[in-house]
Order: sequence, then C-alpha cells, then structure tokens
Amino acid sequence: MIKPLITGDGKVEASALYRESLIQYGIEWFKESPFFGYGLENFRVLNSIDYGNNVYAHNNFIEILVGLGLVGFLIYYFLYAYILIKLLPLVKKKSHNGIIIFTLLLISLFMDYASVSYDSKLTWIYFAVGFIVIKRYEDKHFKTESIDNVDYEVNNEMRKVRILERE
Repeated sequence: MIKPLITGDGKVEASALYRESLIQYGIEWFKESPFFGYGLENFRVLNSIDYGNNVYAHNNFIEILVGLGLVGFLIYYFLYAYILIKLLPLVKKKSHNGIIIFTLLLISLFMDYASVSYDSKLTWIYFAVGFIVIKRYEDKHFKTESIDNVDYEVNNEMRKVRILERE
C-alpha cells in the first residue's frame, strides 16, 4: 500500500488514514467474495453495515474488486490494457490523437487509486474515443497494407506472364 500522506509537521493527514482504512476494509470484503463480488455499489452498503459509514471506497480498484470481484475487475481493466496497447503504435508514430487519448487514459488509471471512475461518463468517453482512434488507424493501416499486397501480387503475376511470353 501507499503510505498515507504526512503533513509538514510529521503528522499523518486524517483523510489519508481514513482512505487507507477503507482500502483495508475493501480487501477483507474482496477476500470473502473474490470471484464475483457483492454487486456494484455494495462497498457503500457493506461499509454501512459493518462500520456505520455510508461511503464509497474512494479507490476504483477496491470498489470494483468488492463490487464485481476478480472477474469484473479483469474485464474492466482489460479495456484499459487493450486500448493502451493498441494505441502504442500511434504514440510511437507521434499521432496527436493517439498521444492525447493514451495520456488521458494513463492519468485516469493512476487517479483510480484515489477516486472511483467506473461510473464516470468521462471514463467511458475516453474508452469510446480510444476505440474510435484505434479503428480509424487500423482501417487506414489495413487499406495501405491491402493495396501494397495487391500491387505486389499484380506485379508478380505480370512477371510470370512476361516470362511465359518469352518462352
């Protein structure tokens, strides 16, 4: 775990300690129902029952692990992994759209430690834009490769015809 924030005078910030305790509670609830969790939004319910506080996890990783278990966690974060990996060629080619959405998704991923984003419209917009950018790149790349392949095959056939004509 990341150590709670320490203020300039050596004291640990109260909200950091509270968030750390929410993470610990979430880990325990995840251990009780690791595969499918308790259902979305149920971190709040469990926290209310066990500790009398009707609050969410303040951590997307914990919120999803408790709510959807390992299955839901892997499905949700697979979206990030898939899009980020598919955007890498665009980032390497210095595509502005690729770099922007790649950066936004990385920032969102890092912020998931201190906020809950699975229910944010902005997160899903990032995913949608990421898929669109990837699709446009793949369509353009595929057309170029297809044309090159057709040209190569046509040239090959033309060579064969010329060879046969000479014989």
